[in-house]
Amino acid sequence: ASFHGDTNGLATVPILKALDEAWRVSYPDHRFLFGLDANTQKVHGPNCQGWADFESVFSARGMGSCWGPAPSLSKAWTTRNARTYLQPQLQKAVGAAEAARKGDLNLKDWILFYDEQVTCEVGDTARDNTGDRTFAERMLFPTVMFPSDHAIVSALLTLKPAPPPSEEDTVDTPEAAAAAAPSGPVAP
Repeated sequence: ASFHGDTNGLATVPILKALDEAWRVSYPDHRFLFGLDANTQKVHGPNCQGWADFESVFSARGMGSCWGPAPSLSKAWTTRNARTYLQPQLQKAVGAAEAARKGDLNLKDWILFYDEQVTCEVGDTARDNTGDRTFAERMLFPTVMFPSDHAIVSALLTLKPAPPPSEEDTVDTPEAAAAAAPSGPVAP
């Protein structure tokens, strides 16, 4: 699944809860991977979704993320941008000298999964804000060469073996019995 959150991330948790419920009810035999621009912020409040609060919500549902438990903003931010006075939304504009201090530096992009299905070592997650599979820590973006205001997030995920079906998962129907029966002639 994928999702692009609203500006303040307020729709992120309700969408996550709905997907969790849909998976548990309708797709429990499927793997769950969820890539999202959650638009999570450093600080949680009534008008914005904080990333630490978001992490506690998905962790409580048995989910993990590509960032590991309790990610560090110093190592996992995925936006670093500042609006100029030439862009729309002038109320968000900052001068060049203040861009690094007043710009948007947040962990907004996530890859989620159920811990029972997938593992991801923190060192196997990468960010790219250049388009060349590298991450320039001090660079504001978007740029002419990298036109996104969010870094690309990639992760090496390892699928855990699926558990064998339980007896409750097997269906006793004439069709299932016929499918399980040996084919060809039966010796007397």
